[in-house]
Amino acid sequence: MKTVLPRELAVEDIFSRILASPEASGRLRKVFYQYLDDEHMISAY
Repeated sequence: MKTVLPRELAVEDIFSRILASPEASGRLRKVFYQYLDDEHMISAY
């Protein structure tokens, strides 16, 4: 996916690095699901 703004490239780089690390992606998933209420939870990931 081609981005338009340099700032988008920075965000894409950060998320790519997070997703490449099992530890970091696990922490991100934990924080993300912590703020979802029960009706928005996904049963499997």
